[in-house]
Amino acid sequence: MMRAWLLLGALLVLACGRRPEDEPLVLLEFRQNELDSVALNEELVFFFSRDLEPGSITTDSVRVFDGAGREVRGERRLRGDALSFLPELPCRHDLSDGGFRPGGDYTVILGGFPRPDGLRALDGALLSASLRLRFRTASPEQGTVLFLDPFAPPFPLRLRARSSNPLVLEDGRLVLEAREALDPSLVPDARFELRRGPEEVVPARLELVQNRRDGARLEVVPLGAGLDRRLEPGTYYFTLRDDLRTLGQRTLEPAWRREVPLALIVPSRHVRVDFSARDERPPEVPADCDGTALVLSDGSALRVRYPAAAGDGRDGRVVLEQVPGQHELSASRLEVPAGVTLDLSEVRGPLVWRSQGALQIAGRVLRRTGDAGTAGRLARELRELADGLSNTAPEDRPPLSAWLARVLASDENWTVLIAGGDLRVPPGGALDLDGPVVLVAGGWIRVAGEVRCEGDLWKTPEGGGGILVHGGAIGHLPLRLDPPLTNPLVEPLRIGHTLRLVPGSTPEGGLRVVPLAASASAALAAELEFEAAGGARLLVRFALTARPGEPWLVPETAVELAREP
Repeated sequence: MMRAWLLLGALLVLACGRRPEDEPLVLLEFRQNELDSVALNEELVFFFSRDLEPGSITTDSVRVFDGAGREVRGERRLRGDALSFLPELPCRHDLSDGGFRPGGDYTVILGGFPRPDGLRALDGALLSASLRLRFRTASPEQGTVLFLDPFAPPFPLRLRARSSNPLVLEDGRLVLEAREALDPSLVPDARFELRRGPEEVVPARLELVQNRRDGARLEVVPLGAGLDRRLEPGTYYFTLRDDLRTLGQRTLEPAWRREVPLALIVPSRHVRVDFSARDERPPEVPADCDGTALVLSDGSALRVRYPAAAGDGRDGRVVLEQVPGQHELSASRLEVPAGVTLDLSEVRGPLVWRSQGALQIAGRVLRRTGDAGTAGRLARELRELADGLSNTAPEDRPPLSAWLARVLASDENWTVLIAGGDLRVPPGGALDLDGPVVLVAGGWIRVAGEVRCEGDLWKTPEGGGGILVHGGAIGHLPLRLDPPLTNPLVEPLRIGHTLRLVPGSTPEGGLRVVPLAASASAALAAELEFEAAGGARLLVRFALTARPGEPWLVPETAVELAREP
């Protein structure tokens, strides 16, 4: 009814023959006027006869009050001739802190003539008169819907953390994020579990700390934390047992598998060591280790990359002094010792040697099958994958394990060497092969001897050295080194990293090394050694234990230096 009168008034004014720019600004429609079931997240919308001047939209010209005369908090938005008011959403379970509350009476005041600070059109025309409009919000007693469903896609609930395995809470705060608003009334009753280590339960509460139409944040706060809401440094496991719901009562599923506790790391509050490469040289060979830990791209931490294709170690420790009787070996450690020459030229079909630890060729391995290694089906596929490598994210590349299974099922003359640690060809060692050849290391490929290949050779990117290829291509293996699902080790595996700190960057004493272990599957040790020249060496070792059947958690750590108290 109101809209009809407003439209009639506007038409009568125009009918008098006055120019549009001489006419006052008129409100044509207010959608919620006199309604008694306005939702608590509903957008108030006002339509005017002309586009509004954005500068006239202020907290004085557009005001909303509740029945007690308190001003409602909210956001004012303008789209041409449409003005909207979005009330602030509640966070408390009783809905008492939102802009609108259930079953409340509300008044909207739009400033207009004769107020000079009222709403104006783009041409300067003032709203014809100040307006007082009323509505009432929905209430459970009336059986009306408290919230409108924005019909947003079902975005998953995510945890704010640095992506790794386990996830790292850099600031020690356990925060869950959604991409739409949540129903606050369901938050206090949502069941969850937070454990420190495998046994210790951490008493905590779940709080909705931000609730907006385009996103919400929940925080798991330890009880008794006071002003410091952070978790103490350590390893945690988080399980969300109950569903949370959007304002439209749709279930918000977590982005992780609900039945598996989410492993989290809260790092220590000390100074981090920067592991980023200071030059182009490879890292030093870590003493008494099977392989080299890799550095994260941002230089903040070390990680262990262990490919599932390194095998199950069923053949134990293998020292090859003669040509083996099988085409596939799966060793815990594999070595061709110095002074030994193995001629594999008569071997036809795929030849695959796997080692869970280091794979070392200190002797000479010869394989000349007459195959250039460029025309086979699998070789062509690798070339095509490599051509599109820049357009493919690492996580979207085909897994090495599945591709290797296809190699073993083929009759192509592949030579594949896979090390869970480092793949080493020390001085005096040699690989003399024709293609196709694949060299894979969970750590680094270290060639101080000689590697020659007639045909295609593919390798993991870390390291290399003296590799010569004739008649084919050499390139980075365009496959993903997929990790095992469960612990495959048959004996402990030691992975390390040695860093030379810049001389003068470390005091001569008064420091201790604080390693942050990130996995129950790995013990971590770090040693800081000072040298006479003033520089320092930092040696970090991961000791991965053999725990068959347990989930494989990839160790990752940020090592810190802390001053002694």
